[in-house]
Amino acid sequence: MAGESSANISRSRNNNNTEIEPPDRSPIFLKDETYFIGKGNRRSSTPKHRRSRSVSANRITPSALSLSDDHFYEDLAEYVKDMSAQRESVGVGESGEGDVWRQLQQKEADLLLAAELGKALLDKNEELKKEQERIAEEYSKKLEELEQEKHLLRRRLDTTQGEYEARLLELQNDIQHLTNKIDSKDTSLKQRDEEKAGLIADLTAQNSRLTTQLQASAATEAQLLAQLDELKDQCSMRKTSLQEHMQSLKSLKAELALVSDKKTELERRLAGALRDKDGLLQQLDEAADRIAALERQLKEQEHLYQNTLKELERLQRSHDTLAERVGAPETEHTESARSLHAELEPDDQGELEGDGWLRAEAVQVFKQLRTLALQLNTGHDDDSGLHSDLSLTSLDGEEGETLRRGALAAACADAVAAYATLEGSRVRDSIAAHARRALERERQIDEKNDIIADLSSKLSVAEVELRAAAEERDKLLNDANYSSLQNDEAVARARQERDDAIERKKAAEVALAKTRVELMQANSQLYEAVRQKVDLGQQLEQWQMDMQELIDEQMKHKLTTQEKRRKLPEPAPKRASRLLGFFQR
Repeated sequence: MAGESSANISRSRNNNNTEIEPPDRSPIFLKDETYFIGKGNRRSSTPKHRRSRSVSANRITPSALSLSDDHFYEDLAEYVKDMSAQRESVGVGESGEGDVWRQLQQKEADLLLAAELGKALLDKNEELKKEQERIAEEYSKKLEELEQEKHLLRRRLDTTQGEYEARLLELQNDIQHLTNKIDSKDTSLKQRDEEKAGLIADLTAQNSRLTTQLQASAATEAQLLAQLDELKDQCSMRKTSLQEHMQSLKSLKAELALVSDKKTELERRLAGALRDKDGLLQQLDEAADRIAALERQLKEQEHLYQNTLKELERLQRSHDTLAERVGAPETEHTESARSLHAELEPDDQGELEGDGWLRAEAVQVFKQLRTLALQLNTGHDDDSGLHSDLSLTSLDGEEGETLRRGALAAACADAVAAYATLEGSRVRDSIAAHARRALERERQIDEKNDIIADLSSKLSVAEVELRAAAEERDKLLNDANYSSLQNDEAVARARQERDDAIERKKAAEVALAKTRVELMQANSQLYEAVRQKVDLGQQLEQWQMDMQELIDEQMKHKLTTQEKRRKLPEPAPKRASRLLGFFQR
């Protein structure tokens, strides 16, 4: 038994060594001390003629071996040594022949000792396993947290590195741009310095020339008089050019007034187009409301259709129940033109009492079919009592006692017609889905057209601005050609008025281009709204025509089928079978 406990200890040690544990926390199990259990040497001694007691009375109790004690293995080793010594002392007092009773007690003591040691070791091993699992779990959680933190830090590092690289590139670009600016400024400064040096040289030469001219002013007086005459001639020419500028200014004002009138007319037309657009949008909203109302009505019809199917299933189950319960004797079929009341009449007074409940069931089913057809036609369920609690007193006239011929067939036909209406609603839903998909495609096309129109408007505005820039360039070139007239104040004022007129003209042309683009967009939107309205009207008319054709075809098919069934010869069925035949119609 001691060897078995040692094997268990070795196996538990091997199993525990396979698990991953934190460093310096692996348990230390017993190794060689357990081999002393039950293997003490039996020494020969003088026999003692006394009855030996059980060794278990002197052994340490398991409670003395605390599992939580830090010196557990040391106490266990001492305990094993004490028990081995005690066994050797007991073995010394045994006789040479051997006492069976003493050997049994010794084996019992060894067995108990091995069991207690095994239990203690297993408990300690279990505790160490739990401790090891707890530590491993804590270690794994801590490792997972560290991995998550490492992942987050790595992501932050990547983000920061990317931002740093982007910022570095941006700064490099800025540095390059600033370097280019500095180079250009240095170049311009050098050019200005060169120009200044040249200007200074020119001024120096001019001063020398003026000095020479001043010294020779007396000699050039005649020449100055001649130049004065020339200046008078030039002044007369300037007055003529000023009058020409005034005339051109008046013509520009007239053109500006004409453009303003055209702009006013376009604004008036645009306001009218916007009013028409609002009216068409209102009509479109009304059409959308009507479509929404029709969709709600379709949903209500679908709900009513589901309720009708449930009611038809319930009636079918009632029909099957009646077919199982009916057991009346067979009677001959006299003629096909007999009424339901005549078929229900018994041949004798004995069968009248047995068929009374069957007639009541038939009348009740007829009432339910008629109510169901009425509800399908009206589109709502006002009566929640479409169940077996309908009585005969709810029928009109004499229907509580008898049924006219073809009443059940007419009720079934009404129910079938209502069912056909609901089937038509399905077709209409499918058509509506296709129409919605087509509208979605048209909407995408309209969005693309809007983008194209926007780009066209931007292009028009850009062309107007380009023409204005070209005119500004021509004006500057003209001013450069007539730079000799810059000293005249009237000419400067005329040029200022001309520049203002040109600016107003340019602004008016830009506004006119924008107004033209807005007008084109408004016309496009109005055309689209009208087209959508026409399409919706055509779709509604087509849906109505399809529904009417579907209902007519189904009713015609149903009536034709009923006529064929009536014309077919039928054998003489039972009375109950003839009654149930009306339900099957």
